[in-house]
Amino acid sequence: MFVHTEHSIIYVSPNGTGDGSTELLATDLQWVLTHENVIPGDTIVLLDGTYTGNFYSTITGVVGEEIIIKPKNYLQAIIDGSIQIGDFGGINGAYTIIRNVIGTNSDTDRGTWETPQGTISRTPNIFPAAPNVGIINCIYHDGGVGIPGYEVANNLILYGNLVYNNGWADDNLGGAECLYLHSTNKTVKHNIFGGAFKRSVAVYTTNGTIDDITLEENVVFARSTLLMGGNASDGEVILGSLIGNHVINNGIQLGYTMTPNITAICNNNRVYGDNPLTASYFQYLTVNGNKFSGKDASGNACFELNYTTEKIEYLINNNEYHNVGIGGGIFNPGGTFAGWQALGYDADGSYSTILPTINEVFVYPNEYPDEDDKRMGIIVIWNWEEYNSVAVDLIDLELAIGDTYRWRQAQDPLVDIGTFVFDGNPVSFGMTAAEHSVAYPIGFDELLIESQFPVFGTFIIEKV
Repeated sequence: MFVHTEHSIIYVSPNGTGDGSTELLATDLQWVLTHENVIPGDTIVLLDGTYTGNFYSTITGVVGEEIIIKPKNYLQAIIDGSIQIGDFGGINGAYTIIRNVIGTNSDTDRGTWETPQGTISRTPNIFPAAPNVGIINCIYHDGGVGIPGYEVANNLILYGNLVYNNGWADDNLGGAECLYLHSTNKTVKHNIFGGAFKRSVAVYTTNGTIDDITLEENVVFARSTLLMGGNASDGEVILGSLIGNHVINNGIQLGYTMTPNITAICNNNRVYGDNPLTASYFQYLTVNGNKFSGKDASGNACFELNYTTEKIEYLINNNEYHNVGIGGGIFNPGGTFAGWQALGYDADGSYSTILPTINEVFVYPNEYPDEDDKRMGIIVIWNWEEYNSVAVDLIDLELAIGDTYRWRQAQDPLVDIGTFVFDGNPVSFGMTAAEHSVAYPIGFDELLIESQFPVFGTFIIEKV
């Protein structure tokens, strides 16, 4: 590979054999990812094509001079297999940012629900195994654990990624999640997590800690609950935060075992699913400004809120509860909403036996722009009024009048795609199930999460 002392672009291609100095002399991806001639501040540019294999990177940046890995053309570089950033040593691979790639695994062996546990596995799509790694505006799907962020992956940033259909089937409710995190200092924002063969999202530890991990304004099509908790006598949540997330199909679970945890913050989330919130065994708990809507009318408990006798300070208020169940427990403790309020909770909250009746729309601009990044932002639509289409004001995305833009529907983002020319007016998005598709897992004939239209839809907006 060519020798350089200033920040440079290094070109790679699926069959590259050159020195990487130009597109015509593109080199091999794995060769670059461990080469001593790569220096902090370099950019690894992936030319169009599919890169097949399990890659690992030990090249290392520094603060302000991160190693950037990105495609030349937005979403036109596909990693079929996996890429691991770092070697678990805490130094090699640090300060690396990977963005705008597609990660997948074309292996069609996904097991069955009768396959014995432990006889099948898949490598992660993207594996951060070093500190100070960023994974930005990627699409990854059909790998093992989509992104596992463990002890060494501190200061991890996951932003704007589209994630779905990760894992495999077995006789223990499947294996692998779209996202599996624990340890310290991780920020997860504006991602969309589709179904997985196990939980869609697990912030979970055994014999470890969860500390300063924040999930903010993400969308979770939840298979099982969105979990934040530990499962051992010395595994605990020191500080975990769920802020402004949209959880559909299942609920939020804070806490896992009877081990007392310290602090959880659960504010301004929108949840539509069975048992929308379970919070257990925390000393300090803040639950404020959420909208919890039960989805199951079969008689299951709609709100199973369990609080430990270890509690020190609970700040629970301004929450909006919608229970459509016909039986089972509603609040615990308290039994009823009135009993709940009598305990000092939700003095300014509300309770209803019908679903919300007014639509809500959220628009999130791309917070990590790049000259080669076509991402403009994400929109989230809660279509409680069940309109056939919903018009959305996209002014916050700073679209140019007369330009053409693309939308991707989050449950099938590589197939369910449309375009529009922006004229400055609100843009209409179809909200019927007949208009949209859901991606089946590669090699599997069962959907992991059914279509959530017409009640819920989310779309990614890109410049064409």
